[in-house]
Amino acid sequence: MELGRTAPRRIGAILVERGQITADELALALKAQETTGRPLGEVCVERFGLDRLSLADALAEQWDEMQHAAARTDVWAPEAAPEQADTRDAATEVLSAEHELRVLLEEAQAARDELTVKTDELATRLAALETLVVGVTAALSELQPANGSPPPKRSRSRARPAAAPATP
Repeated sequence: MELGRTAPRRIGAILVERGQITADELALALKAQETTGRPLGEVCVERFGLDRLSLADALAEQWDEMQHAAARTDVWAPEAAPEQADTRDAATEVLSAEHELRVLLEEAQAARDELTVKTDELATRLAALETLVVGVTAALSELQPANGSPPPKRSRSRARPAAAPATP
């Protein structure tokens, strides 16, 4: 964060400065946000392939800037001067960003929980397969003679037809 900055940067500006989206993509995302009412970060994730971790980092940076701005000025006071309107708007945006971060964290926790369940299921299946392999290995060793030579060949019970006599 730059010293002397009075208002925190907006999330779109942070994403552009970090090179995670282009200025053109930001313009498109802002139009989509205005139309749909969805958070700007979610629009960027869906439309431009921004990964959620990068979004969370940018939101955390914005939140940090907001905290520093709040410490320097009384942006939370309802009687704030009209010239602080941009700061109040930024505060509202940061609160929205905080909500968005909470949603992302909840999604990450849900994904972690699902992964844990799937891992447990796979561990159970792997244990069953290992038991099966041990059983098959034991059965195969019982079929082989003790000296390690292959089992004797079985004689065929069918008789072969006799060869037809050659005719002159």
